[in-house]
Amino acid sequence: MPDVTIYAYVAMLRRRWRIVLLATVLGAAAAIGLTALMPRVYVATTTMFVRGVPGAGVAADYQAAQFAASRAKSYSVMMGNPDVLSGIISDLNLQMGPGELLSRLTVENPIDTVLINVTARGTNPDQAQAISVAAADNLSTLIVRLESAGVAGGKSPIDVQVAVPAPKPTSPSSPNLVLNVAVGLMLGLALGSISALVVESRPRPIEEDDGTNGSDDTDGAGRSGRGGRRAHPPSPSPQGS
Repeated sequence: MPDVTIYAYVAMLRRRWRIVLLATVLGAAAAIGLTALMPRVYVATTTMFVRGVPGAGVAADYQAAQFAASRAKSYSVMMGNPDVLSGIISDLNLQMGPGELLSRLTVENPIDTVLINVTARGTNPDQAQAISVAAADNLSTLIVRLESAGVAGGKSPIDVQVAVPAPKPTSPSSPNLVLNVAVGLMLGLALGSISALVVESRPRPIEEDDGTNGSDDTDGAGRSGRGGRRAHPPSPSPQGS
């Protein structure tokens, strides 16, 4: 394929704009169609607050806050506890196993905070919201139970409360129609440009010479181009006697 400069490329696109336009439109249409076939996923997040129960002493509150921050870092992995998962399934009467439920849950502890974000993904807004709230409730129950084990009096030094219940999502988080259409447009534009370049670089048929262009007035035999008559030299003038 010959080298193509930017100016030649622009000129080629102007000549073959119909191919580029058609491919771009088809790319966008394919993206819309595929997006319509993709399952909708809704996301809801519940924010939990971890509080340390202060003891006696002047610095009790500070020590309790530091203790809560240090303990909150380890609570994210507890979502995989069988008691938490089975509790969520039982509370919501979910028709799924613990493994599938766990794959729909994400637990995060923002750095240097006493917050825990429990994010749930569902096939509809109500399911996502319900799973997130139930997961937070069951996780907090497990945390308090584990923290109170072996403590004198059975009182947990940690208290976990729901700070922000998960709101019902109003739109799916995926698929992203705008993003998919943008990708479809770019792919269609690229494919159309390549197709136009391929069409442009095809060898064109050589036009045969029909003998009407570029012919001399007189052929090799000395014939005139008009009527094919032979040209005669002028007769010498008679000399006087």
